Amino acid sequence: MEPKLEILERGISQLDQSFDGLGEDDGLSELLKIIHRPGWTSVAELALVGGLVEVMQAQVNLLVRTREVLLTGSREVGVAGRTER
Repeated sequence: MEPKLEILERGISQLDQSFDGLGEDDGLSELLKIIHRPGWTSVAELALVGGLVEVMQAQVNLLVRTREVLLTGSREVGVAGRTER
């Protein structure tokens, strides 16, 4: 295998492991308990944590979409009947 292809293969494997690792942390389950403790009633706390939750969800959505584009585009490379430019 070509050295550059080996590097790409290693990168894809690492990315795959990173995606697998995203679901392993139980921190958000803990956060659901934490927000019900006394002191989590102010507008500031709700704005801060709510904003961060929205941003994190947007990042996850973007990662999922990016993975879909990567796979879809990769499947199209070298498809029979296509001509090279």
